[in-house]
Amino acid sequence: MGRMVTLLSWELNDPIKVLITSLGILVNGYIFQHGLIISTGEIGTVSTSVTGLNSMSGFVISRAITSEDFWVITTFFIAMLVTLTFRAGIEGRYELTTYSLPYSRPEIFAVKLLVSFLLSLLVVFIPFLVLVCVNFAETPKFVLSLLKGERFVALLVVILMAIFYILSVTLFLSVVSRNMFAALVFSFPILAIPYFVSANLPPRDFLGETAGNVSISGYFNAPHFLLQTPFIVGGFVVPLILTLLSFMITLRGDVR
Repeated sequence: MGRMVTLLSWELNDPIKVLITSLGILVNGYIFQHGLIISTGEIGTVSTSVTGLNSMSGFVISRAITSEDFWVITTFFIAMLVTLTFRAGIEGRYELTTYSLPYSRPEIFAVKLLVSFLLSLLVVFIPFLVLVCVNFAETPKFVLSLLKGERFVALLVVILMAIFYILSVTLFLSVVSRNMFAALVFSFPILAIPYFVSANLPPRDFLGETAGNVSISGYFNAPHFLLQTPFIVGGFVVPLILTLLSFMITLRGDVR
């Protein structure tokens, strides 16, 4: 376990990854705040007297966190982080050093995958949690009520599915591409084009259905909502297959 923690710490302390993650948090914070302001302006003054995500304030928040602008930017930064994590060592010719250490290929792959996922979570959830707390600081009970119940759990799961999908597509393209630039050039357009052409492809398709369903629908059942085909296929099956394929390619690949 100590060896794995050392490798994890080494991957997380990469200055370039820290810089990209910090920029992602700042830019996403701006986009999320802008989304809150726009949604509030379109809906009007929202009351916090009705607590929980099932309220107009909850709708404003869920709409901002699932907006297309937010996820186009998120896609770019996640693609950058994943590509950097899995390709920078090969491009910089220091990956052989890592493989010469007492770590197996599955262990190195698992740590890189975990680092990519953790940094992606920071890019999404730090702006979300900080700005929700700041914007509703005068009503702490309302903020706490947002973070409870199956509606928030469903929103959280959908966001994790979207991150998993973006990460897995970028990961697959990173391990099959000849260099880091090609991986980024292919991954970001593939993931972002659905937003520009309004295509019903993941994660746009299931993110678009989430805001209204988790916040303003009368009856809500989280398992029934999350077991719909777009969520299962786009948020779990496809990402899992791509991750497993990437793992098998990595085991057979040459790091030189």
